[in-house]
Amino acid sequence: MTPEQVDEYLAQYREAVGRVGFLEIQVPFLRKDLRRREESLAAYHALDTPVREEGMPHGSGTGNPVEKIVLKYADGRDHDELCSDRNDLEALEAELHEKKHIVDCVNAWLKGLNEREAWVVIHKVIDDEFSWREVIMMFRLQYGEEWSRDRLKRIKERAMEKIYDYAA
Repeated sequence: MTPEQVDEYLAQYREAVGRVGFLEIQVPFLRKDLRRREESLAAYHALDTPVREEGMPHGSGTGNPVEKIVLKYADGRDHDELCSDRNDLEALEAELHEKKHIVDCVNAWLKGLNEREAWVVIHKVIDDEFSWREVIMMFRLQYGEEWSRDRLKRIKERAMEKIYDYAA
């Protein structure tokens, strides 16, 4: 991976964690619901029998209800009802796979860093909403040590070089 791709993964990490959490719940639910609807539709078609109305002519031969059901499926008429739901499910599964890859990569990179390097990367790269002043204060609260902005910047730069090396 290029450093730009690594930076993109780090920037997308928080959103990806939340999305993976949701999709890991939603995808199995939708898969189960789709399977239930397919079974319900198949059961409905298995009950297909000709309706006899009073006074209407009807043939004296026997029908073939299995052939009728198979022809409906072969024509794709019944599949159209569920086709868009299958496509939506496939898109969500692909998104889950992609987002899970981002989360897994970033988690692996963070495991390769020491505790303070990971802390600085999380608070200054992944959560890029804090100023250096806020990061210094949070670091003091977290570790009980007073570190300068330059020292934390060096830790961040060293950590990012390690991550770039891990991703190469």
